[in-house]
Amino acid sequence: MATATDFFVPLKGTPGPAHIAVKVWGNVNDYQTAIVAGHGWLDNANTYDLIAPAILEAIPGSVIFSIDFCGHGRSSHAPSVDRYTGPTGYLSDVIAVVDYFKIDRFVAIGHSMGGGVFTAYCAAFPEKVTHFVCIENLGQPYYPAKGVAGRLRRFFDHIERRAQRGPSAATTPMYPTIAAAVAARASADLPVPERAAQILTERGLVPVYNSTHHRTEYTWKNDPSLTLQWPWTATMEFVVALLSQIEAPVLYVFATGGYFDQDNEAVKARLAVVRRKEIMIVDGGHHPHLEDAAPQIAERVVSFLTTVSGAAGLNRPLKAKM
Repeated sequence: MATATDFFVPLKGTPGPAHIAVKVWGNVNDYQTAIVAGHGWLDNANTYDLIAPAILEAIPGSVIFSIDFCGHGRSSHAPSVDRYTGPTGYLSDVIAVVDYFKIDRFVAIGHSMGGGVFTAYCAAFPEKVTHFVCIENLGQPYYPAKGVAGRLRRFFDHIERRAQRGPSAATTPMYPTIAAAVAARASADLPVPERAAQILTERGLVPVYNSTHHRTEYTWKNDPSLTLQWPWTATMEFVVALLSQIEAPVLYVFATGGYFDQDNEAVKARLAVVRRKEIMIVDGGHHPHLEDAAPQIAERVVSFLTTVSGAAGLNRPLKAKM
């Protein structure tokens, strides 16, 4: 099993010391292929633990940079909630990591929210991405434009209610054991199998000493502000425009129990504008890469990267292990 190392990328232009944590598989000092990956909302860089080693093994000279987006995992919390809700927030994390490691071009992998982040990145910086693997995502979330005023109002009302209730309103749940936290993550609003919950929890928890009960408890490292409703959402025109401007070939991975029904007209409309694409459908839920389908997904990713000619000046597939 390949081992990983954490790196901490300093964030510039913040009021105090801040960093983006990156979990790296492979040798950052000597590689031919960079793979930059982003996780879903409230997840962390461990989300690729089940597929990263297989991909690394199959593609010689590869290195995988799995990002903890700002406010998640081992990354710093943002100085302002605007960092999480604006259209450029997590894009800034990707740019910081790519610049820090001097990555010329790379394969992008994104799950859920991370897929939305890399959809925007691929459209804005087409010269940087050779291939794009998008798991359980099809661009930015879409809501009718007529509802934006109400979403803005609810966002600021929520902030005001938290302020009136005091600091305790923004705290996260406390758990007496790691096992209790794993069980909570497995049965959350975005449920995952217990094995997946264990993987995500390993990177997502921090111990806290309860001086009242004289015991160690556990809570999430994630910034509580991440649970605020996003005030801004994309229009369908915005979503389609970004998808249509992706130049890299895309492998979409959808799950039978996930969020994207292939018979849905909106899904069809989005897929129709993507220039070069392959679609893989696997059994499982919204986190199929952390479920039983993980080996199947890793195998298909390797096949995609090593048989499909890339973009960003890489007019050939990647080289597979002989």
